[in-house]
Amino acid sequence: EDLDGDRFETAVMQENDGVLVRANFRAGPDWDAAAFTTHVVRELIDAHTHGRARFEPRRWLHDGFARWWAERERPRPVGPSSQAWLRGVWTAQEAPPSAADLAAWHRLRERRGERVAEGLAYLLLLELESASGRDAVLALARAEYGRTPERNVGEWFHERSHPPARVFR
Repeated sequence: EDLDGDRFETAVMQENDGVLVRANFRAGPDWDAAAFTTHVVRELIDAHTHGRARFEPRRWLHDGFARWWAERERPRPVGPSSQAWLRGVWTAQEAPPSAADLAAWHRLRERRGERVAEGLAYLLLLELESASGRDAVLALARAEYGRTPERNVGEWFHERSHPPARVFR
């Protein structure tokens, strides 16, 4: 109970032991179930990809997909009940993201803040879903996270032969 309802801690586990997350489920009105699910999905993706999902230029997908997954059952269009959606819309109206922003996502996260960047990435995936359907978002996630990366130079070759623009197409 020493954690706020919107704060989560992930414990470092030995290989193949999974992901352990501490949260205050009894935080009352401060409890944010969508933020918790987002955090857990993000940590699971990180564990599965050995941290490679956080590498640029794929980081925006990591940020957006975790939130998209957590809120995928909300009625569309997402409305004011979604803080992530509001942050994304606010940011996109102020400065629409460019291809350079996606390629240098860490800089955008530093300039705008992690939660704002997450909202923007979430909004981008909602746009993909709106244009091409839910299956397109899931296919993109499968293409990116559907295999366990190698822990050798073979992964470097794989990433060079599967650049984000190609995977996205």
